[in-house]
Amino acid sequence: MLRHAYAIGAPAWRIANDFFAEPVDAVHWRWREVGCEYLLPYPMRGQGAPVQLRNAACAIAALRALDLPLDDTAIARGVADAAVAGRLQRFEHDGVEVLVDVGHNPQAARALAGWLRASPARRTLAVYAALGDKDAAGVAAALAPAIAAWHLAGTQAAGTRGITGDALRQRLRGIVADAAVHFEVAGALRAALAQAAPDGRVLVFGSFHAAAEALRLLAGDA
Repeated sequence: MLRHAYAIGAPAWRIANDFFAEPVDAVHWRWREVGCEYLLPYPMRGQGAPVQLRNAACAIAALRALDLPLDDTAIARGVADAAVAGRLQRFEHDGVEVLVDVGHNPQAARALAGWLRASPARRTLAVYAALGDKDAAGVAAALAPAIAAWHLAGTQAAGTRGITGDALRQRLRGIVADAAVHFEVAGALRAALAQAAPDGRVLVFGSFHAAAEALRLLAGDA
């Protein structure tokens, strides 16, 4: 890729090479390149996982490569206000933190695990609903060390790609023990909320289908 970029005369900016993203303290990080730096709030309204910090850094690099007339305040406001539905979307239910994320592959699960390690410690319950053509075992293995209890939900409503909660449990044998199995995400989420201790956390993830079901339920609670 670099060879082709050089051949056509295109600039190639690489994170940790041409520009950098560096945590500063609990609320700030620094974007910098030679001759320029910004002190910024964390992305995703303070809930930024390490991967989101890199994403924000790359977005800033792209804007600078376009040479757009943006001032420091606009960049800081854009980073602070950016939010994507279903990506570490946060709710609170009777003192329990609920996070909804569409993460559906091992790479996304590793990013979620990184966020959990970097965030304040809470007993975390998982509501996991995967489609049949996904690497469910790889996803569960990435998150298993951070999860205190699992609620597995079926995705039959997703059509031919969906699987039952029992089928998902079979795929996770040897990785997830003593998981509760539910027909659908809504039931799994209700059960997890009932089980969660005050100041606990429920993480809903595994597919866009899972996120959409959870968001519908949580919006009804709002």
